[in-house]
Amino acid sequence: MYDLVKNTKKTKISLTDYNFKEDIQNRLILKSLSQDSLQILEEILCSSLQFSFESLSYNLDLSESELYPIIETLAPLNLFNFDGRTISVDKDKRKYFETQITRFEDGFKPNIDFFQNILKSLPIEVLPNWYHVPRSSNNIFQSIIEKYLFTPQIYQRYLAEMISTSEMIGEIAKEVLDNERLEVPVKIILEKFELTRLEFEEIALLLEFNMLAFVSFSNGAEVLTPFHEWVQYQSFIKETTPLSVSDEVIPFRNYEYAFIQDMADVIALLDHSELEVFYNKEKDLWSPLATSAAFIEAHIPVNKEYSTKLINKLLTLGLAVIEESFLKPTRAAKEWVQIPIVQRTHTTFKHPHNFLSTQKNSPLATQRVIIEIQKSLSTLSSFNWVYFEDFIKSAMIPLSEERQVSLKKVGKSWVYTLPQYTNEEKEFITYIICDWLFESGITQIGSHEGKKTFRLTTLGKSIIC
Repeated sequence: MYDLVKNTKKTKISLTDYNFKEDIQNRLILKSLSQDSLQILEEILCSSLQFSFESLSYNLDLSESELYPIIETLAPLNLFNFDGRTISVDKDKRKYFETQITRFEDGFKPNIDFFQNILKSLPIEVLPNWYHVPRSSNNIFQSIIEKYLFTPQIYQRYLAEMISTSEMIGEIAKEVLDNERLEVPVKIILEKFELTRLEFEEIALLLEFNMLAFVSFSNGAEVLTPFHEWVQYQSFIKETTPLSVSDEVIPFRNYEYAFIQDMADVIALLDHSELEVFYNKEKDLWSPLATSAAFIEAHIPVNKEYSTKLINKLLTLGLAVIEESFLKPTRAAKEWVQIPIVQRTHTTFKHPHNFLSTQKNSPLATQRVIIEIQKSLSTLSSFNWVYFEDFIKSAMIPLSEERQVSLKKVGKSWVYTLPQYTNEEKEFITYIICDWLFESGITQIGSHEGKKTFRLTTLGKSIIC
């Protein structure tokens, strides 16, 4: 049998640091109570610390003979003293039961505030030791949030470490977290792990104090679920995850590393033809003259705007130079076209001047932000084409450190705040994914029923995912 009360790997939670047996006894008594008894307990908790038995009978519209046996069933909680006439409630224990009874309310969700309240029932001196937070912290609970829950990534790493252990709480937490509904009936846990009721209550305490799963009730059945804010966050991901476009997409260019190949084709044209260009001061770009644009289009079926992008990318990468208004290939270009296209693509993507070219297009183009946009594409590893508008709805790209997805108090509730993008920011994300990463051979772009679509290339998947 597992040692249920030993320290866990990530935290130093040990149930023997407080009177956990009394806690378990109270939980078991609460679960054994009828709905009428719970209602009377709630009335006692809402009353003053001292009141008459007669007034309780009046408030509940019950005769004293009906009320008396129910009071006897509540007596083992040691919440109050009853001398036959007056009920005197223990102030400290009332706080404990006010928290515990909420589990039985309709619509109860074990949220961050509930977790904070169950911690308040513990001796405060054990918290810094349990959660490895400084004893000098002005707000121990806030320190716990920052250490374990502040961002989904922080909490995900914590969960991964906890469920990787051989301890039973890790195994049970995995059952809950892997469940499609993020909810597992306690009855199933008892049967699968061959636990007695008392053993489960010890496990439940460890699950809750370790922020892994909480006991609540769903349609009258006792269940384990993660804390509510995590369930909300996971629901958002599930509901907004882009679906692959099932019908045929029209690619902008028909082959995977299209822009890289098109640059090579322009270099090939320069071996036997002259392409005259001019400098567009307003756009800070070199553009082909009309005759040169027509010549490129005759060999590569693209428009003048695309030709302009090809020319400027060649100049940026040092694969071409301007000599007396004519585009000329460099020695590096002749070496570049000889290497395999995947290697050529990778070299282009990693070229430092390729990144610097993004900064001409937007003040948002910092290395950190571009890396965050690339990381957001990792969720597409198993997909084919997706609508860009679906992707942007699901994307959680922190365009600044202050806007990362994090656990915050919003009004009366805690939530993992999700980013909202301005039109300018959406345009920038579109540019990075559908222009810069396309030109770098990381994405392919296309359209379906007039909607913009994209997907990762084979190299894109290997780099980003």
